[in-house]
Amino acid sequence: MIDGLLELGRRLGYQAKALDGFDAAWLDGTVAGGDRVRAAFVVRWQAAVSEVLALSEQAPGAKLYLVIPGGRAELVSYKLAHNPMWQTTFDEAGWQLIKYRHVRQLMAQQEVDEYALRAIVGLDPIVEREAVQMPLF
Repeated sequence: MIDGLLELGRRLGYQAKALDGFDAAWLDGTVAGGDRVRAAFVVRWQAAVSEVLALSEQAPGAKLYLVIPGGRAELVSYKLAHNPMWQTTFDEAGWQLIKYRHVRQLMAQQEVDEYALRAIVGLDPIVEREAVQMPLF
């Protein structure tokens, strides 16, 4: 899963590597003075919410993603719903959830773009909904 995320980052034109606490990160070298982290991923097979939330401050300005198996999505949702502090931190830091199977589907696509990534994000991503189109604005 981690190798796949790193490869997806490279295919999208980013420098991709592991980064302090994150299993994969996509960096954009166009910022003067160094690389800017555009996206950071934490891959877990468990619903380990508290350890992931501790990373919220380590990649300022980056989109943060927790990548989990689909079978753990309900447990993550339950944990967040029953711990208001975790939910607040999750929301304020801008964490998003991605399921393993959607990362695999994205890796299998010939052409990948930022739109395809946005379509697989969330507990109920657009790719799982019938007859739903992603809004333009």
